[in-house]
Amino acid sequence: MHYYEVQSQLVVLNNEDAYVASEKALNEFDLLVIDSKEHGFITVSISRKLTNFEAISMPFEISTYLMKMDIEGYLK
Repeated sequence: MHYYEVQSQLVVLNNEDAYVASEKALNEFDLLVIDSKEHGFITVSISRKLTNFEAISMPFEISTYLMKMDIEGYLK
């Protein structure tokens, strides 16, 4: 499992909304759709990859994203 910190251009993400888990490795060109607790469905981008230790040290369970779009592949 891979874990990432994400950010939104529109809203400030807090707590578990700021992190996603993925079975496959993601990169900075992937846009993800998440169901945030405060803002509903929003698009986020990856800001950094977490180590497994960082991920298991979080005081909450990191959830998975709902949908992914590969911007790099889309532009080709």
